[in-house]
Amino acid sequence: MHNFEAQFARAVIAHRWWIIVASLCLVVAMASGARLLWFSADYLIMFDEDNPERLAHEHIEDTFSKTDNFLLVIAPHSGDVFSRDVLRVVVDLTEQGWLLPHSTRIDSISNYQHTEAEEDDLVVRDLIIDPERFSAAELDAAKSVALTEPLLVGRLISGQGDVTGINVRLSLDEADKDAQTIEAFAHAEKLLDEYRDLYPDTDFYLSGELTLAASIPLAAQRDGQE
Repeated sequence: MHNFEAQFARAVIAHRWWIIVASLCLVVAMASGARLLWFSADYLIMFDEDNPERLAHEHIEDTFSKTDNFLLVIAPHSGDVFSRDVLRVVVDLTEQGWLLPHSTRIDSISNYQHTEAEEDDLVVRDLIIDPERFSAAELDAAKSVALTEPLLVGRLISGQGDVTGINVRLSLDEADKDAQTIEAFAHAEKLLDEYRDLYPDTDFYLSGELTLAASIPLAAQRDGQE
């Protein structure tokens, strides 16, 4: 064994320049493959094209519409969404949702189209418009509507009325979806950071399908930098 090691060492020393050049060529050849690496925000790449779940998902999107969305979650420490202060946050953040890049529709308890009968007329309007001017009776009425409406409970308001969400739907260009997803995600995170500073007694969270999609490449990039 010692004899072999000595022979191997002498061979390496004797051909050291060839070994150095060959090693450098090997490193360059391997490094050239880095240009083929990319980070994708499309979670569908984790499934084969013929995966049954993926095919079912794509069929639903083709039949109805894509579900590219963010959910801006508001959780007041008081445990009551239906206070004037918290409802003002809901109204303001609903309006701010339109400023997110590529947003096309915003749904929240504040802009839910509630229908009321006034004599012989049916009046359709936002459920919550100016919460600061709401009387106690109007606050109770809005809460009653929100917590009994099947289109809201479990989707945009919890059954206990302690957490609410604002659903922001986006329309993304398939050819540039990765970049647009990360762009919109960055704006949404910045918006919620601003609200966290303004309202320390309320927790804000970012959820939704695009949050998952954006987290994949961002996590990969952070891992690559560590």
